[in-house]
Amino acid sequence: MFAPSQLTDLTIQKNLTKRMSMSQRIPDPDYDAHAAYGGTFAEATAERRQEALDMLVPHLKKLWDTESKHMGAASVSFESALKNEERTVNRRRGWRKSLLNIVGSSDVRGRKPRMAPDALSVELEENGIVGFRLTAKEKSGLRAVTTDKYDELIRQRKAIEPERRGVGASSITLAHVNKRECCPHYAFFEELLRKYCVFELAEGYLGQPVTMKFAILQTNTALDSGIREACSFEDLPLARTYYMHIDSTLGTMKVIIYRNQVDQKNGAFRYIPGSNLASMTPFEKCVRKASDKAGLDSTRRDQRELFFALPLHLRRKANFGNDLLDGTPESEELLAREKSYTSDDGDLIFFDNNGIHRGAILEKGERQIIQILLVS
Repeated sequence: MFAPSQLTDLTIQKNLTKRMSMSQRIPDPDYDAHAAYGGTFAEATAERRQEALDMLVPHLKKLWDTESKHMGAASVSFESALKNEERTVNRRRGWRKSLLNIVGSSDVRGRKPRMAPDALSVELEENGIVGFRLTAKEKSGLRAVTTDKYDELIRQRKAIEPERRGVGASSITLAHVNKRECCPHYAFFEELLRKYCVFELAEGYLGQPVTMKFAILQTNTALDSGIREACSFEDLPLARTYYMHIDSTLGTMKVIIYRNQVDQKNGAFRYIPGSNLASMTPFEKCVRKASDKAGLDSTRRDQRELFFALPLHLRRKANFGNDLLDGTPESEELLAREKSYTSDDGDLIFFDNNGIHRGAILEKGERQIIQILLVS
C-alpha cells in the first residue's frame, strides 16, 4: 500500500504539460526504401490496394467508433479523420521520424485531473509503468493457486515444437470475467490487485471505471523460438528491436506478475519509460491497432505485400519493432531508452500497454508470468 503525497492538482498538471511538450513519436520506417517492402514488391495495383483496404478498414472503423465515444464532442467523422491523417502524413514526408525531434501533443484520452494525486499516480503518468513487491506469503499463495494450471501448461507445451512456442502456444487461461462466479482464480487476483490499489490507479489514469477481463498464465524458456520466428524476415537479419510494440486494444491496461524469480537473462519484461506519452493522434493510434487486428503487421511475405499496398498514411503498425533497421537513429534511441523490469523492480508490474514494450526474450532458464488485462 502507498501513502498519498502532498502534491496538488496544479503540480501534476504542470508535470504532464512539461512531459507532453517534449513528447516523442513512434518511429515510422521508410517502407519504400525497406528491403522487405519496397525492395521486394512492385508498386501495388489498384486491385491489390483495394484488397488491403478491405482487410484494414472494417477494423479501423470499429476502433474509431470506440475511440470517438471517449472523445465526445471533440470527435469527428471517420471520413474527416481519414482525410486529416492523410494531410498530416503528407506534411511529414521527408522529415526524420525521430523519437526525440518531432514535437506534438500527446493523446491522453481525456483524462481528468485527480484530487490529491499520489506519488505512484505521478510515476504512472510520467513513465507509464510502476512496480510492486509482493510479500513472501503472497508469492507462495500465487504459486499454490496456479500449480495445477502450470502443470497442465507444461504438458501442453511438450506437444509443441520449440519453434512454434510463441505467446499463444505458451499460455493457458486462469480466469475470465464471464466465468468469475465459478472461478477461484478470478477472486484471488482481483483481491491482490485491490490490495495494491491497481484498480484505483487504473481508473485515475484512464478516467473511467475498469474491470479485470482475464488472467492468463504464460511460461517460456530459452529454447522457445516462436516469437523470434514470427518477428523474422526470410532474407534479413532479426532486428535488435524485434517484437517492440504497443497493444491493439483500446481503453485497457495490463498487469504482469512474476511467478518465478526473473532477471535480465531469463525474460524480464521490457518497457520504454515515457513512451506512453508518445505523440500520436487518436486516429493514428487506431490505424496502428487496426493493422495488428487485420494481420497486416505480420512478417509473412503475403501479408507484407498487402501492408505495402496500403496508402502511405495507413502504413502504420502497432508491432513496428520488426521493421526498424539496426544502426538507424530510431533503433538506437529505442534500445538506449529500453528498461528491463526484473523481480528486483517488482513482482507485480502495472503498465499502460499503449507504451512501447516487449517480453519473453530469454538467454537462459524459464520465465513464468501471470498476465492480466484491465478494461474500461
